[in-house]
Amino acid sequence: MGKIIRMLLISVMVAVSITACSGKSEQEAAPSTSASAGGAGSSVGEKTKVVFSTGIPDNAWRRALEFFMNTANEKLKDKNIEVVAEYYPSEEEMWKVLPAQIVSGSAPDLIGLNNEGVLELITNGTFTSLDDLIKEVGYDTSKLDAANVNGWKYEGKQYALPLTTTISALAVNMTMLKEAGIAEAPKTMDDLVKAALAVTDKEKGQYGVGVNLHEFHISQYLHAFGGGWNFGKDMNSAGNQQGLQFIVDLFNKHHVAATPAQLGVNGDTDAFASGKVAMTTAGPWYVATLRDKKVDFEWKLVPIPEGTVQKSTLYGWALAMLDSAKNKQAAMEVIAAMLSDESYRYLAEERGDIPAKTSFVPTYEQLYPEMKVVLETAGSAVAFNYPVAANRFKTDLVTGMESIIFQNRGNVNELLEKMATDGYQK
Repeated sequence: MGKIIRMLLISVMVAVSITACSGKSEQEAAPSTSASAGGAGSSVGEKTKVVFSTGIPDNAWRRALEFFMNTANEKLKDKNIEVVAEYYPSEEEMWKVLPAQIVSGSAPDLIGLNNEGVLELITNGTFTSLDDLIKEVGYDTSKLDAANVNGWKYEGKQYALPLTTTISALAVNMTMLKEAGIAEAPKTMDDLVKAALAVTDKEKGQYGVGVNLHEFHISQYLHAFGGGWNFGKDMNSAGNQQGLQFIVDLFNKHHVAATPAQLGVNGDTDAFASGKVAMTTAGPWYVATLRDKKVDFEWKLVPIPEGTVQKSTLYGWALAMLDSAKNKQAAMEVIAAMLSDESYRYLAEERGDIPAKTSFVPTYEQLYPEMKVVLETAGSAVAFNYPVAANRFKTDLVTGMESIIFQNRGNVNELLEKMATDGYQK
């Protein structure tokens, strides 16, 4: 019961932005489907049913998930195992309903999610380690991107296996840079500052760097200076100090940065696509977005520039198993079947996502050559590794940086010292 009480305190443990509570009842939030009768991991006739759940952000991703499950069911026919879906309107609704489902024995077996802030779900026992189960079904994890797989490990144990790989990048408006006499995209943070100074023209509402003061984007700069969150350990490190100070200096010393809110746009992608900023931390989703928008300038994606090191950030969308799953062997068979060659090919060819299985990355690179140079940095990329109390950590980081930059209250060292004292372990 301790696990359940702790889970009730979880607000949002995922990478995506969550909408406000819809006010639906638990029955409405977990729609009644064939998955609801009998509970997860139960047998239907001669078949063992495994329930997969996630919040669905859009119809295209839902179609992709259903393709993965249909493919898996074809592969599992001879084993009398069937995966069925139980979708939730959002991740927020899923985490609200899940504790009660675990108590009643009707919880799903598998969850799909990103790994930006899931450590609490591991440490409170919500997720189960997969290591022994992976061996039992014979799934070869060596064929998956190693950095991505490692991003789902904690204290040496594997808690999920990834479908997609996402790696950070710097989006660069090459037209803007060339007009300022700069021929190449920045390779170092010093280069970034020089380019930003050359292109910033506040009278035109044009800035060198768009900085979304969000933990995802802030972390990119820390990693470039050898820093990182390390699950809340060594938070006040030299790399973290340098990374945060670099961001502050972009605003208050060099005066070359602006946030999406200051520019009157919805986010960093819109800020870049509108031509209001020359550079911004980005990711593979920029390719499809900028293609769709048909922007009228030359652009490219390059690796995150080197501060003291060149470190990109890598994470993934993956399948995790609840510790409450009634038939863990069958659930692992489903994970292995959903992580099929057909699924990874679909990601590359239909979705435009980077497949976590490395043999399909060349296919993705052929279709999305803009990402090739970024993908070459994947081998040395690092994960987010946010601490257990991820939500409080994120709030303190973002509000602290906003206070330093916009209100001239405190400094980077004070912020990190305060955060280190907390540690965010509970």
